[in-house]
Amino acid sequence: MFSPQDDRNEADLIRAAANRNGAGAELVSLLFGYDGTMASRVWNGSGEGGPISRITVTGAQWRVSGGFENGGPEVGHIFDRQARLFGAAFNDIMREMRIGVVGGGGTGSPVAMLLMRLGVRHLALIDPDVIEDTNLNRVHGSRRADAEAGMRKVDMLAREIDLAGLGTQVVNVPTWVGWDSARDVLKACDVIFGCTDDHDGRMLLNRLAYFYGIPLIDVGLRMRPAKPPLPFNLVARVSTILPGHACLLCRGLVDPRRAAAEDLARSNPAEFARRKAEAYVEDAGDPAPAVVTFTTEAAAMAVNELIQGLTNYRLPVGMASGRFRQFELAQDRTVAPAPRPGCKICDARGYWGRADVDPFLYRIGS
Repeated sequence: MFSPQDDRNEADLIRAAANRNGAGAELVSLLFGYDGTMASRVWNGSGEGGPISRITVTGAQWRVSGGFENGGPEVGHIFDRQARLFGAAFNDIMREMRIGVVGGGGTGSPVAMLLMRLGVRHLALIDPDVIEDTNLNRVHGSRRADAEAGMRKVDMLAREIDLAGLGTQVVNVPTWVGWDSARDVLKACDVIFGCTDDHDGRMLLNRLAYFYGIPLIDVGLRMRPAKPPLPFNLVARVSTILPGHACLLCRGLVDPRRAAAEDLARSNPAEFARRKAEAYVEDAGDPAPAVVTFTTEAAAMAVNELIQGLTNYRLPVGMASGRFRQFELAQDRTVAPAPRPGCKICDARGYWGRADVDPFLYRIGS
């Protein structure tokens, strides 16, 4: 609890801040107890203070403190079974979290469905693509009629989530993740799942994780058919990108040249076609293999990593920096790659928590 001395000192501080910066000045006060308890409040320029309803400490291990809204009897009992494992507070946290899912395909669609069935009430879905026939083998909730109608993936997912009736509210952003229309949605998220093979979009999310301190759980798969004498190569990857962990660039998981080609294809399709014909840009080539059981398992791995950050159900505590599942060998392994010396994103702290800057994320052309 705040002491009378805290009250007097903070009243003086907010008056000084208001005198210097105007009546719109605010002062946030945090108090940490030796036993891990937290208290907080915010003062405005008129000298009035009020409590902060919730504090979230993000990172590899999450801590959430504060009051939560009642889940309501109409859905609260539905999530009783998971509360019996993790406690009632887990349901409270899941209900209040704001989670973004970038990509509505083979991994993004099951991630969205799993989060809904965990009781997440605030979900943002970002993807510009429409359902096609070739998506029907792995995109959860999709129907042949959706492909025939050219329905957007985010609209299809929102429909299926609404039909489930579990109280999840969906914000649809049917655009590329880098467009202005997605920025405020991304910045409002507590955590973001990266479920796209778009290198340019993943590079943007990579920077966002450090600038805003919003953990990114990035999902990827590599599926290669058997070529005797070589066996199948089927690998799912979940990488957590946040301050203290190596970024996607340092891990070699995004290709700046591919990202530049994707940007050109969006901004100037004619020029992209010309350069592609002259072999000056890289192209993704043939579609990658995709099997629903493996894409769904990768999605479950990603969501379980979030649960690990909240509950520490396995040791060591906190989300792993990187987790790989080798399906053909039935093996799991974790990795903790180090940042490349001098990386401005994850080795230096100059960008950590920088938040709003111009241009956005210091990306030229943003």
